[in-house]
Amino acid sequence: MTSATLSTGTRQQFALRKIPVAALIGGIVGTVGNVLLYLIAQAAGVVFEIPLGSLTAPVQPLPVMAIVIFSVLPAIGAGVLFALLVRFLKQPLLVFYIISGVFLVVSFIPTFSLPVPSGIQISLALMHVVSAAAIVWALVTRTRA
Repeated sequence: MTSATLSTGTRQQFALRKIPVAALIGGIVGTVGNVLLYLIAQAAGVVFEIPLGSLTAPVQPLPVMAIVIFSVLPAIGAGVLFALLVRFLKQPLLVFYIISGVFLVVSFIPTFSLPVPSGIQISLALMHVVSAAAIVWALVTRTRA
């Protein structure tokens, strides 16, 4: 178990052993939210056809499995990052929030660079927000000692 202190002076403790399960929970919650968002957007008329592989590739339907993969992979990376921050920093939460926010903003760059209609871009950006929120929520709340 590792302790961390917030700037308010309150002591918070995180259990490193809980991080893998918390990351998995965040990935699953993000996946479920993103698949629901995908289905809602489709019902609203958004046709998820994007260039897969490169911006110049022909557009293809976005497979649901891609949503699953790209919801779970960031959770694994965030779990590793959170574990390192908890292990080596006195105030890991602030740094984790900042890094998570930066990653979220940077993730919008390729999304809004896609040569696709704005409905697809907005839907994909919302999926990034759903994943980020689910992953950060799970790691911060489910790892308390």
